[in-house]
Amino acid sequence: MSVTLQVINPNFVAEGRAGPLREISDPDAFREFVEILAQFPVLVFRDQPFTDDEQIKFAERLSGRSGHVFFSRMTNLDDDKRTLKADDFRRVYYLSTRLWHTDGSCSSTPSRFSMLSAKMLPGKGGETEFADMRGAYDSLSEDMKIELNSMCAEHSRAYSRHLIGAENVDSPDETIGGVVQPLIYLDRFTGRKSLYLSSNATKIIGLPLPDGRLLLRDLIEHATERRFVYRHEWRVNDFVIWDNRVTMHRARPYDDESQIRDLRRATTPDHGMGISA
Repeated sequence: MSVTLQVINPNFVAEGRAGPLREISDPDAFREFVEILAQFPVLVFRDQPFTDDEQIKFAERLSGRSGHVFFSRMTNLDDDKRTLKADDFRRVYYLSTRLWHTDGSCSSTPSRFSMLSAKMLPGKGGETEFADMRGAYDSLSEDMKIELNSMCAEHSRAYSRHLIGAENVDSPDETIGGVVQPLIYLDRFTGRKSLYLSSNATKIIGLPLPDGRLLLRDLIEHATERRFVYRHEWRVNDFVIWDNRVTMHRARPYDDESQIRDLRRATTPDHGMGISA
């Protein structure tokens, strides 16, 4: 299988054109996907319908492992297909995706690839923005790169809940404790470095709490300048894959009381998370 690319942003986003992705099973084709994602860590496909099972199988083949895919429904609908009430913990979780974040940063095994399949969309709003963390790192001063190179941050879902005033509204099965991650990610395949950030990052190890949080705020503001951001305007049956190790993302607002936004997300773990060099 061959993927034809149309570059959207030469630094990190491309639109791929191919036959039905759900039908691909050849390992060589998935190696091609991985190579493309190394160059363009946000890869957009139009008109690619998936069932949930097909999306899970695609994610397993992309990761090279079966049974290691986290699958979730990113929706504002409850089980009765009504929009979620304001105090429903699922809505709070959904709202927290509007903060800049990196999937899996709170896990001891961070996420590598995430992929969203669009099922139902609002008439206005609900886009997803992606930030180029390699470009953000490259544009730092050399002194700042040296300073950050040995730093690590603690990531906790409790902190991002705190940022939106929802400390006491959590999924009953969710672990929100802190996990330490390097601030700089080194991709050993490409040799490139990137910032590794998220609104879940609550403090920098070894710095006073206020100093660390101010530095994290400055870095996120830098990494999300418009020159580093791509906004994806969804269409039904869009399929978008991205590499969490070198990007951040966030959902954008829409009228979630009267409009429906229903997407399915599959996420693969990264068993070889790079360490800063």
